[in-house]
Amino acid sequence: MQAMNARVSAARAGEHGREFSVITQVLADIIKEMDQLVRHLVNSRQ
Repeated sequence: MQAMNARVSAARAGEHGREFSVITQVLADIIKEMDQLVRHLVNSRQ
């Protein structure tokens, strides 16, 4: 959710928000990967 809010803010910032948008995309990818890893660990312990 926070990554999505950050993307909206970056889009509103226009030219100045491009670099910020790239960072938020990387963070969103990391969060997604971490979520998948945690789910895998939880499922493997059951």
